[in-house]
Amino acid sequence: MTLRIAIAGTGLITRVHARAAHKLPDVVLEAVVNHRPESMAAFAAEFQIPRQYDNVADLLKDGDVDALVVCTPNYLHAPQSIAALEAGVHVMVEKPLAMNTPEAEAMLSASQESGALLMVAHCWRFSPEVRWLREQMAAGSLGRIIRTKGYCSHVNRGPERLVHPEGTGRRRRDRRHGHPRPGYGAFFARRPPAGERICSSWHFLHRF
Repeated sequence: MTLRIAIAGTGLITRVHARAAHKLPDVVLEAVVNHRPESMAAFAAEFQIPRQYDNVADLLKDGDVDALVVCTPNYLHAPQSIAALEAGVHVMVEKPLAMNTPEAEAMLSASQESGALLMVAHCWRFSPEVRWLREQMAAGSLGRIIRTKGYCSHVNRGPERLVHPEGTGRRRRDRRHGHPRPGYGAFFARRPPAGERICSSWHFLHRF
Protein backbone atom coordinates (compact mmCIF):
# COMPACT_ATOMS: atom_id res chain seq x y z
CA MET A 1 0.00 0.00 0.00
CA THR A 2 1.37 3.41 -0.97
CA LEU A 3 1.15 6.26 1.54
CA ARG A 4 0.48 9.60 -0.18
CA ILE A 5 1.94 12.51 1.77
CA ALA A 6 1.38 16.25 1.53
CA ILE A 7 3.73 18.72 3.20
CA ALA A 8 2.72 22.15 4.48
CA GLY A 9 5.68 24.52 4.48
CA THR A 10 8.96 24.68 2.54
CA GLY A 11 11.49 25.60 5.22
CA LEU A 12 14.61 23.81 6.46
CA ILE A 13 12.88 21.10 8.49
CA THR A 14 10.49 20.41 5.61
CA ARG A 15 13.42 19.28 3.51
CA VAL A 16 14.39 16.80 6.20
CA HIS A 17 10.92 15.23 5.97
CA ALA A 18 10.97 15.26 2.17
CA ARG A 19 14.35 13.53 1.98
CA ALA A 20 13.18 10.91 4.47
CA ALA A 21 10.01 10.28 2.46
CA HIS A 22 12.04 9.77 -0.71
CA LYS A 23 13.97 6.97 0.99
CA LEU A 24 10.82 4.96 1.72
CA PRO A 25 9.66 2.73 -1.14
CA ASP A 26 5.97 2.82 -0.17
CA VAL A 27 5.71 6.60 0.33
CA VAL A 28 4.92 9.21 -2.33
CA LEU A 29 5.21 12.98 -1.93
CA GLU A 30 1.90 13.96 -3.49
CA ALA A 31 1.50 17.67 -2.73
CA VAL A 32 3.06 20.74 -1.11
CA VAL A 33 1.34 23.74 0.48
CA ASN A 34 2.89 27.18 0.85
CA HIS A 35 1.76 30.80 0.54
CA ARG A 36 4.92 31.80 -1.37
CA PRO A 37 4.61 30.59 -5.00
CA GLU A 38 8.32 30.91 -5.79
CA SER A 39 9.61 28.84 -2.90
CA MET A 40 6.80 26.32 -3.35
CA ALA A 41 7.63 25.84 -7.02
CA ALA A 42 11.32 25.40 -6.24
CA PHE A 43 10.53 22.89 -3.48
CA ALA A 44 8.17 20.95 -5.75
CA ALA A 45 10.79 20.79 -8.48
CA GLU A 46 13.51 19.68 -6.07
CA PHE A 47 11.46 16.80 -4.68
CA GLN A 48 9.36 15.94 -7.76
CA ILE A 49 6.04 16.87 -6.14
CA PRO A 50 3.22 17.07 -8.71
CA ARG A 51 0.60 19.16 -6.85
CA GLN A 52 0.96 22.66 -5.37
CA TYR A 53 -1.50 24.61 -3.19
CA ASP A 54 -1.42 27.96 -1.44
CA ASN A 55 -3.64 26.72 1.41
CA VAL A 56 -4.52 23.47 3.17
CA ALA A 57 -8.27 23.85 2.54
CA ASP A 58 -7.85 23.54 -1.24
CA LEU A 59 -5.56 20.54 -0.79
CA LEU A 60 -8.13 18.75 1.34
CA LYS A 61 -10.91 19.65 -1.08
CA ASP A 62 -9.08 17.89 -3.91
CA GLY A 63 -8.27 14.94 -1.63
CA ASP A 64 -6.14 11.95 -2.63
CA VAL A 65 -3.70 12.37 0.25
CA ASP A 66 -3.35 10.06 3.24
CA ALA A 67 -1.21 12.17 5.56
CA LEU A 68 -0.18 15.79 6.07
CA VAL A 69 3.15 16.89 7.53
CA VAL A 70 2.69 20.32 9.12
CA CYS A 71 5.92 22.35 9.10
CA THR A 72 4.43 25.84 9.07
CA PRO A 73 4.75 28.65 11.68
CA ASN A 74 3.49 27.69 15.13
CA TYR A 75 0.23 29.65 14.95
CA LEU A 76 -0.85 27.53 11.96
CA HIS A 77 -0.23 24.15 13.57
CA ALA A 78 -3.65 23.80 15.19
CA PRO A 79 -5.93 25.07 12.39
CA GLN A 80 -4.11 23.17 9.65
CA SER A 81 -3.91 19.96 11.68
CA ILE A 82 -7.54 20.10 12.76
CA ALA A 83 -8.70 20.67 9.19
CA ALA A 84 -6.75 17.64 8.01
CA LEU A 85 -7.84 15.42 10.90
CA GLU A 86 -11.49 16.30 10.37
CA ALA A 87 -11.06 15.29 6.73
CA GLY A 88 -9.73 11.90 7.85
CA VAL A 89 -6.13 12.72 6.94
CA HIS A 90 -3.37 11.61 9.33
CA VAL A 91 -1.16 14.40 10.67
CA MET A 92 2.42 14.68 11.79
CA VAL A 93 3.01 18.16 13.16
CA GLU A 94 6.36 19.73 13.93
CA LYS A 95 7.16 20.96 17.41
CA PRO A 96 5.49 22.62 19.21
CA LEU A 97 2.19 20.82 18.91
CA ALA A 98 0.18 24.02 19.41
CA MET A 99 0.27 27.54 20.81
CA ASN A 100 -1.54 26.62 24.03
CA THR A 101 -3.42 23.86 25.84
CA PRO A 102 -6.91 24.60 24.39
CA GLU A 103 -5.51 24.33 20.85
CA ALA A 104 -3.76 21.07 21.72
CA GLU A 105 -6.93 19.65 23.26
CA ALA A 106 -8.90 20.58 20.14
CA MET A 107 -6.33 18.80 17.97
CA LEU A 108 -6.52 15.68 20.12
CA SER A 109 -10.32 15.74 20.02
CA ALA A 110 -10.29 16.02 16.23
CA SER A 111 -8.01 12.98 16.06
CA GLN A 112 -10.13 10.93 18.43
CA GLU A 113 -13.40 11.82 16.69
CA SER A 114 -12.19 11.15 13.15
CA GLY A 115 -9.92 8.20 13.86
CA ALA A 116 -7.08 9.88 11.95
CA LEU A 117 -3.71 9.66 13.68
CA LEU A 118 -1.99 12.66 15.23
CA MET A 119 1.72 12.65 15.95
CA VAL A 120 4.17 15.29 17.15
CA ALA A 121 7.54 15.07 15.41
CA HIS A 122 9.51 13.97 18.46
CA CYS A 123 11.80 11.95 16.22
CA TRP A 124 14.45 11.22 18.87
CA ARG A 125 11.97 9.00 20.66
CA PHE A 126 12.64 6.45 17.92
CA SER A 127 16.45 6.52 18.13
CA PRO A 128 18.00 3.25 19.39
CA GLU A 129 19.82 4.98 22.25
CA VAL A 130 16.72 6.71 23.60
CA ARG A 131 14.57 3.60 23.34
CA TRP A 132 17.27 1.52 25.07
CA LEU A 133 17.41 4.02 27.92
CA ARG A 134 13.65 3.96 28.27
CA GLU A 135 13.71 0.14 28.44
CA GLN A 136 16.27 0.27 31.25
CA MET A 137 14.17 2.76 33.18
CA ALA A 138 10.96 0.79 32.63
CA ALA A 139 12.69 -2.37 33.86
CA GLY A 140 13.80 -0.61 37.02
CA SER A 141 17.48 -1.10 36.24
CA LEU A 142 18.29 2.50 37.15
CA GLY A 143 16.20 2.68 40.31
CA ARG A 144 13.56 5.29 41.02
CA ILE A 145 13.89 8.26 38.67
CA ILE A 146 13.10 11.52 40.44
CA ARG A 147 14.37 14.03 37.87
CA THR A 148 15.52 14.09 34.26
CA LYS A 149 17.32 16.71 32.22
CA GLY A 150 18.17 16.58 28.54
CA TYR A 151 20.26 18.71 26.23
CA CYS A 152 21.21 18.36 22.59
CA SER A 153 23.80 19.86 20.28
CA HIS A 154 23.63 20.22 16.50
CA VAL A 155 26.84 20.35 14.48
CA ASN A 156 27.09 22.59 11.39
CA ARG A 157 23.61 23.97 11.95
CA GLY A 158 22.27 27.16 13.42
CA PRO A 159 22.24 30.88 12.72
CA GLU A 160 24.72 32.19 10.20
CA ARG A 161 25.54 35.05 12.59
CA LEU A 162 27.66 32.74 14.75
CA VAL A 163 31.24 33.82 14.13
CA HIS A 164 34.71 32.99 15.40
CA PRO A 165 35.28 34.17 18.96
CA GLU A 166 38.46 35.92 17.83
CA GLY A 167 36.26 38.54 16.20
CA THR A 168 37.49 37.90 12.67
CA GLY A 169 33.96 38.09 11.32
CA ARG A 170 34.35 34.73 9.59
CA ARG A 171 31.71 32.09 10.16
CA ARG A 172 32.55 29.14 12.32
CA ARG A 173 33.31 26.10 10.23
CA ASP A 174 31.83 24.00 13.00
CA ARG A 175 28.69 25.87 14.06
CA ARG A 176 26.88 24.47 17.06
CA HIS A 177 23.70 25.29 18.88
CA GLY A 178 21.70 23.42 21.46
CA HIS A 179 18.41 23.52 23.28
CA PRO A 180 16.75 21.68 26.17
CA ARG A 181 14.55 18.63 25.68
CA PRO A 182 11.90 18.88 28.42
CA GLY A 183 9.51 16.36 26.80
CA TYR A 184 11.82 13.43 27.42
CA GLY A 185 11.11 13.41 31.13
CA ALA A 186 7.53 12.53 30.30
CA PHE A 187 8.62 10.02 27.68
CA PHE A 188 10.90 8.13 30.05
CA ALA A 189 8.62 8.32 33.06
CA ARG A 190 5.52 7.32 31.06
CA ARG A 191 3.48 9.74 33.18
CA PRO A 192 3.45 13.24 31.66
CA PRO A 193 3.20 16.08 34.18
CA ALA A 194 0.24 18.43 34.10
CA GLY A 195 0.43 20.67 31.05
CA GLU A 196 2.39 18.13 29.03
CA ARG A 197 -0.27 15.44 28.79
CA ILE A 198 -1.54 16.57 25.41
CA CYS A 199 1.86 17.29 23.90
CA SER A 200 3.09 13.88 25.00
CA SER A 201 0.08 11.87 23.82
CA TRP A 202 1.06 8.59 22.17
CA HIS A 203 -0.39 8.96 18.69
CA PHE A 204 2.18 7.49 16.32
CA LEU A 205 2.05 7.34 12.54
CA HIS A 206 4.60 4.54 12.30
CA ARG A 207 5.34 4.85 8.61
CA PHE A 208 7.18 8.15 9.12
